[in-house]
Amino acid sequence: MIYALISDVHGNLEALTAVMDDIKKHGAIDGIFFLGDAVGYGANPNEVLQIINATCDVKLMGNHDYSALGLLDPADFNVYAQSGISFSVSVLTPQSQEILSSFRLIDRVGESLLVHATPDAPESWNYCLSTAEANRQFDSVGQPRDGDPRACYAIHDTISQRLEYRRLSYDIEAAQHKMRAVDLPAFLIERLTEGR
Repeated sequence: MIYALISDVHGNLEALTAVMDDIKKHGAIDGIFFLGDAVGYGANPNEVLQIINATCDVKLMGNHDYSALGLLDPADFNVYAQSGISFSVSVLTPQSQEILSSFRLIDRVGESLLVHATPDAPESWNYCLSTAEANRQFDSVGQPRDGDPRACYAIHDTISQRLEYRRLSYDIEAAQHKMRAVDLPAFLIERLTEGR
């Protein structure tokens, strides 16, 4: 089976649209797995949730989603993330809240364990910051932060055990314009061009 893995869209409709268009062109995808953080930072959380709900076979909740539902104190985030979550909460429709509430913390597909956070305590939203911690965790993968501003997703072939990262250009300026229009912090807007 061949699956597309997407994560950390954070309300960025332009990036999500580019990724979904590329997935459609790929043709040999058996399913799309969303691994969390549909909301926060970007200007289009409702539209992003509609697309994820309509196209993804697995829908996981991320820490920003959890906070937007009132299940995690926004004070646990930095000031910029708090702004993004606050904006998302202010515009989420009842239908979007219902969609987001249906997302799971953890899921299994075949032999694959899917989670946004650590598998041992997904609701604690711990970060895996070392190889040793990743190894320990896996005994029991909209917003790139690696310096490349292009949208990124992965395709996993479960037969060959091959994982391919795909990078796509998208209309960053349009996403930034929308963010300015709803008064999101300049830091969040500018970092889209830096991939941070």
